[in-house]
Amino acid sequence: MTRSTLFLAIKFGLLLVWYFFSAAVAAHVAANYIGLPPQEQSTDLMQRVFLVACLEVATLCWLVSNLHTSLVRTTLIVFCFYHVTKHALMLLEALFYLNLWNKPALLSINEIIGLEIMGLISSAALCVAVVLVFGQHRRGQTPRHSSFTPSWRFLLTGGVSYTLCYCLAGALILIPLAAQSYSQSYENLAVPIWMPILQLGRGMVWSLLIGICLASFLKQNLAYSSVLISTCLVVFSTAQLLIPNSMMPDQLQAAHIIELVVSMSIFGALTTWAWLRTQTKQQGQNRPVR
Repeated sequence: MTRSTLFLAIKFGLLLVWYFFSAAVAAHVAANYIGLPPQEQSTDLMQRVFLVACLEVATLCWLVSNLHTSLVRTTLIVFCFYHVTKHALMLLEALFYLNLWNKPALLSINEIIGLEIMGLISSAALCVAVVLVFGQHRRGQTPRHSSFTPSWRFLLTGGVSYTLCYCLAGALILIPLAAQSYSQSYENLAVPIWMPILQLGRGMVWSLLIGICLASFLKQNLAYSSVLISTCLVVFSTAQLLIPNSMMPDQLQAAHIIELVVSMSIFGALTTWAWLRTQTKQQGQNRPVR
């Protein structure tokens, strides 16, 4: 093992320790709101939690190392992308699916607020630490200040793309794999006809975050950027599903993971392609995006 590899492993290990510490502090602060039943401690559970931590920290480090901008801007970009993907937009969906559209509610408003508070604290602490350790500003890199003015056309395209990916993945993957488990778990769920509007809004928010990230990438290559953005979306939204959930049976949880991996990968690639295509047109380049 070379010295640089050892140094990298030490930094990664310290970030993992900080991940668990910040999560414990956040859980303690939000304890007054959250009334979720405690899970039994087991070796399998601890291994799953450790795997989730490794996946999220590694993906954050990869994202941060590709953002070439100022310290404050990098921190805000990473925090928004990570927190909104893992917590805010997922809890927004939970508010509708597990509370407003499900009677009796499976998750109370106080519990959703508590989970959001916990997410805010842990996300902020982790993102600041990752940026300080792996941010390119520490290596004397020239900050990148690419302008990004989100157009309604780009945001709507992203929103529609996400809605289509969401609905198709649900119909072609989730339901065939776990129809019985889904109906039993959410037998009181009444989804209104305007549900796609909610998903359209979520897709537009993700498109905005993707555009802001891509504007700060030094290496704006379609294949590389698509893989990075899709990986971030998949890991931040899906990794936590590897941990057993009292409100989601194993079969449904596994199907949901597959559904999210497929839909988020396609959505991330499509939105990255749309953004780079838009940038190429705005810059008046005649060559196609590679």
